[in-house]
Amino acid sequence: MKKYFALFLAALTLGVMFMIGASAVDTFTNPVANGADPFVFKDTDGTYYMYLTSGGAYGYRVYSSTNLVEWESQGYCLRRDDVYTDPEINKLNSETGATSAIYNFWAPEVYKEGDTYYMIYTAQEHLGIATSDSPLGPFKNDADSYLIPYTITGRNSEGTAISTQKCIDGHFYKDDDGTLYLYIVSCGAFSLNGDSIDHGNNIWGGPFDLETLTFASGYPKLLVEHDNKNEVTYPGWINTSSLSLIYPNRYDGSAVAEGPEMLKHNGKYYLTFSQDGYTSSQYSVFYVTADSPMGPFSSKKLAFITDDQLNEDTDNPHLYGAGHHSFTTSPDGSELIIVYHAHRSGTDPNETGGTVEERRICIDLAGFNDDGTFFAGRETKGHPTATAQVLPSGATLTRKQNLTGAFADIPSLPTVYVANKDGNDSAEGTKDAPLKTITAACAKLANGGTIIITQQYAASGETSADYIDIPAVNGPLMIKGEMSAVPFSFKFLSVNSDVYFDNISFWPGTLSNISVIECNFNNVVMGEGVSCIAQPTRKTFPVLVGGYWWSTNTSGVYTNFNYANNAAVTKDVDNTITVLSGTWSIATEKSVKSTAQIGTSAPSSTLVIGGDAKIRPAKMSAPNVIASADGAKLTFKSVANAPQYVIYKDGEVVGYTTETEYLDTTWTPGDAAVAYSVAGYVNGACIGDASDATTLDYSADIDSDGDVDIADVIAILGQVLNGTSDASLRDVLVVLKTTVK
Repeated sequence: MKKYFALFLAALTLGVMFMIGASAVDTFTNPVANGADPFVFKDTDGTYYMYLTSGGAYGYRVYSSTNLVEWESQGYCLRRDDVYTDPEINKLNSETGATSAIYNFWAPEVYKEGDTYYMIYTAQEHLGIATSDSPLGPFKNDADSYLIPYTITGRNSEGTAISTQKCIDGHFYKDDDGTLYLYIVSCGAFSLNGDSIDHGNNIWGGPFDLETLTFASGYPKLLVEHDNKNEVTYPGWINTSSLSLIYPNRYDGSAVAEGPEMLKHNGKYYLTFSQDGYTSSQYSVFYVTADSPMGPFSSKKLAFITDDQLNEDTDNPHLYGAGHHSFTTSPDGSELIIVYHAHRSGTDPNETGGTVEERRICIDLAGFNDDGTFFAGRETKGHPTATAQVLPSGATLTRKQNLTGAFADIPSLPTVYVANKDGNDSAEGTKDAPLKTITAACAKLANGGTIIITQQYAASGETSADYIDIPAVNGPLMIKGEMSAVPFSFKFLSVNSDVYFDNISFWPGTLSNISVIECNFNNVVMGEGVSCIAQPTRKTFPVLVGGYWWSTNTSGVYTNFNYANNAAVTKDVDNTITVLSGTWSIATEKSVKSTAQIGTSAPSSTLVIGGDAKIRPAKMSAPNVIASADGAKLTFKSVANAPQYVIYKDGEVVGYTTETEYLDTTWTPGDAAVAYSVAGYVNGACIGDASDATTLDYSADIDSDGDVDIADVIAILGQVLNGTSDASLRDVLVVLKTTVK
């Protein structure tokens, strides 16, 4: 009996263990990233790319993910200098100082046909199409006009250029028969192909040819007009539109039908779109249906994801203004996923109305009910899910935190929250009452802990518009974005404690064309959730330094870093900088090395590169390479502020030098052809792109006649005599001996 009882207990224990294991599923909580107007493109290899209204006047940023939850910034995929924008609008706006309205890059979408990626983009409230051979860009458009013809009629009272036929929010849809359709949104008065409307944002569409980048004859046509004929299928949506029968042509913030996305289900076409102004708490996603991609569409607009404005769902915190969405599928393809932006107005998460400072990206389950109606929302159909939910089907979390060594105590230390726009340094530092600055957070974490950044963080919240100081505390710190890729803007960042960064996207400004993260004799980890966005006009990534770092009043990259008292860091203490992700301008695998000013320094400072971290070498002119008896001789021009250089042979590091010449002794005459390039270094680390490569001509066939002969010997000697080559006669003879046939 005891035997059977023991077996029963063992089976029971295994069952309990199985249930515990089965219940331990990965979850996430919205939002998952910062930005607005998200479009997610799932490429054939399963990688997701998210394009956002996120680059302001410079273009668009792109983010990548494998699970729809953990996003990494990949920098700018479209820059304004690479695409058409109207020069007359630029000129008019610049003359009156309306710089914020010069470009207005909004709501990009990407469609792939063959090996080409097409991005339809909005700039200056007009549409253009740019192409690339990669989802990461660069997307380029060499057209001399926008997609829809228009005229410039002058300026408004604020000095901004006015143009006719304004349109935004392009969306491509390919039907089962192979026909491609393009849907667009008109803004204000718009007339085309016999259709016209005099106010609001309204949806148009028609068949579209990618080869000619033109609509089929007679298109686009007006498909959906904004009105108040909404049939709300979920409780909590309140129609507060001020567009009324008294003012039928009035254009206010609610006269909106925008962000079109098309889906097909059981032979029926679902044209989905957002309605009301995006700053409104009732900005929501609706749909109409038809038996054709061109309609006619149902007159009633059905809401399928909208805010719970009546506060009926008290267990699901508010995400207001859920809209401007796109659709994709889960990693295993079994679920339809809606991606949208939302906001929380004001400092109170449950406060409605107010001005929207920041929009954030959310994802939810979407699908069709048995009766063919459409739904979105995993926890409560029709409402955004702001509580923890399971990952999309087939997704797994991939990022890790290595909280060992100096960071082992972080899980047991307190946590404070920081909201750089909505916080208050006199607050408690809780999620509901966040602080405003990292300085105040560190004051509450005297012995270390976690600082959770809930919204974009900028240097303006600190002592200077350029300088952020993370003060020393008596313990380790984790500075973590509440969601993926929370923007962290700075020009000079000084780190004075042991800090583990995670879920941060560094947005560097520049001082003297360089941005600095200074790690002062402490352990610093750039975790797997860290990324960097280059300056869009300079392609400059942050400089990462440790050990001795010299800031002088002389010219060059060391000037005006806004470092306290413009002083030098003079100690050499053990310090380790571990970089697991992101792209950096200055990073080296072994140590932070000397500067030209103070000679050999920081022998105890170590920089460890791992994970997906990337280094960008400096762009230099290609080196001159000649064959010699002792090896391959490289000479190259110096680059400003680079006291060191790194030499690449067939893309691999072969050595370093402080001179503008290098002898590669690993090469011997007669070796197979190799290509050499060079990059400039500061503190032993790269500061830009590597030079173009120079392939060594081992045959010494100077006149390229297919033979090495006396003519080549004379040519080489001529180069030596006129100073264009430093080859010696011995070098020439050795090379000829190994190559003359």
